[in-house]
Amino acid sequence: MNGSDKTKRTLVWAFFIFVCLLLVTLFVVTIYYVNKVRVARCDTQALVAAALKRYGAHSSLSDLSPERRSMLLAIEDPTFTRHHGVDLATPGAGMTTLTQGLVKFLYFPDGFHPGIAKNRQTLIAQYALDAMVSKDDQLLLFLNIYYLGNEHGQAIHVYANAARIYFWQRIFSHYRR
Repeated sequence: MNGSDKTKRTLVWAFFIFVCLLLVTLFVVTIYYVNKVRVARCDTQALVAAALKRYGAHSSLSDLSPERRSMLLAIEDPTFTRHHGVDLATPGAGMTTLTQGLVKFLYFPDGFHPGIAKNRQTLIAQYALDAMVSKDDQLLLFLNIYYLGNEHGQAIHVYANAARIYFWQRIFSHYRR
């Protein structure tokens, strides 16, 4: 066996080892994310109930006229009723769907940090929250718990609070026709 054959053989073995390590890494990462989604699915109902208990149900969907509901969704998440938690095609609000925004709030209590957590957020949005919580209930959560800025250092959650603080009026006197 000459030097050229040894080099080729070494390269083939190096490539084989690289592919094996890559496959093992992909397997481990897949198992990690499958487990994260499994845990999220187990926690979903409790997280939703705890959020509604903490912030209350100040609004119901019947408080919004169909026209106002359409306007709200057109601004916040145009494909909300059609996507399964994730929409990579429609630009808007930082390429985050309403469902993904809820995932940040419900499943990341210490704060969401972009990067690798985006993968986890996307999977939880599609396979846990959207799969287990109806679109109406997601919209109800959005109206009642969503973060809408801050005033004098205090976080503002709940559309009714934001309407009162920013516009000095009750939300549904503003939204009803």
